Amino acid sequence: DSSFESAETVKVTIIPSASYSVYNDGTAEAVIRDDEGGTERVSVSAYNDSPAEASTVQGRFYFSRTGTVGALTVNYAISGTATTVTDYSGLNGTAVIPDGQSGVNVTFVPLDDSTVEGSESVTVTVSSGAGYSPDRPASATLFITDNETSTVTVGFQALASANSEAPGVLGEYRDIPVVLSAASANPISVSYTGGGGTAMGDDVDWTFANASAGNAAIPEGTLTFAPGVTTQNIRVRIKNDLVREPNEYAVLRLVNPVGASFTTSRNQHNLFIYDEVPAGLVTEERWNASNVYTNNTWNTVAPDYTGFVTSFTPDQNAANVFSRRLTGLVTAPTTGAYIFWLA
Repeated sequence: DSSFESAETVKVTIIPSASYSVYNDGTAEAVIRDDEGGTERVSVSAYNDSPAEASTVQGRFYFSRTGTVGALTVNYAISGTATTVTDYSGLNGTAVIPDGQSGVNVTFVPLDDSTVEGSESVTVTVSSGAGYSPDRPASATLFITDNETSTVTVGFQALASANSEAPGVLGEYRDIPVVLSAASANPISVSYTGGGGTAMGDDVDWTFANASAGNAAIPEGTLTFAPGVTTQNIRVRIKNDLVREPNEYAVLRLVNPVGASFTTSRNQHNLFIYDEVPAGLVTEERWNASNVYTNNTWNTVAPDYTGFVTSFTPDQNAANVFSRRLTGLVTAPTTGAYIFWLA
């Protein structure tokens, strides 16, 4: 066509069915690039910044082009839940990539206010302009973290869970509860993502699943709590790969709460995956310093790590490194020594 437009996509998704399973990623996508705007193509991405109110950390976007000859003026639209002037400053809708360079940074400065609002988004989208066409990705988003504490908090119900590759009540799927500290009169949302651990995502060992779309595999997602609702679930698919292997774990993280603050130390969940969950698992909590043991503050200081122990062989003397609490039936090893510091 003759329209000036951003790169467009065509996406197909295999919907799971009772008569078959979707193996690995069930989606495929094709990109259609515009040819009306000239030979240059411009995309935008966000740095891994964490801008916050009352912080010196700024938010940075990077506008990139395919060429380097001549200065290029790039137009961009600004959107999101954050408001310019009251929540941030520094974005004006135009970026100039200098001659000889393939890109340029554009920054914004978070502004502090006294309103309890949760995380707010700042999104920039490449618009059409002279000498270029918007490429993909044409949009990027950063979130400004609020420094006011909401009366309602959100977090994982448990810090860790033990899961078997064998089918459970939901078959190959597991629901991980996320809870509010109290019901809210307004909608509350929180996003979730994965990062860290020994288990591989992308449906190799596990993946997030969209329960409202036939359990289609998704890379990340957002939970929304309607007024009065206090519990929502993150659904994951645990793949039975038929490979005998040691236990693995994935780290699930909550990010960018809107309308609420995080419950202290409840924004991370360790998802442990076993071929078969052993009987008599011992819950292990660790604090990265000895002061929890020294001050006997086990129940008031959130642990830095929560997981499970199945064996005390070989010898361990972890108390010299961090404070540790074990809950369950602890069986001494038949050989070697295990040193307990008792509080």
